[in-house]
Amino acid sequence: MNVTKTTKRTYQVEFLGFRYGLTVGRFKKFRVERKQSTSLFERCFICGKVLDDTLDPFLISVQGKGNLFACDDCKEKHSKAEGGTQ
Repeated sequence: MNVTKTTKRTYQVEFLGFRYGLTVGRFKKFRVERKQSTSLFERCFICGKVLDDTLDPFLISVQGKGNLFACDDCKEKHSKAEGGTQ
């Protein structure tokens, strides 16, 4: 028997308007040193693209998840959708 389940969730995402200030690699290193998971910070929350360790990502607030990272492409799409105000 095969069972396929698909879950669709909608999240309220707010770009906080600035970059995090640390590279992804350095941030993950700090979390590993403190024995914390890095899985939520390895990909862009919006598109799922793997974040390069040298990237200084944009900080976003995700309802129900907390603060996570977004890539440059998603920030650019957000800015265009908002009329270029950010």
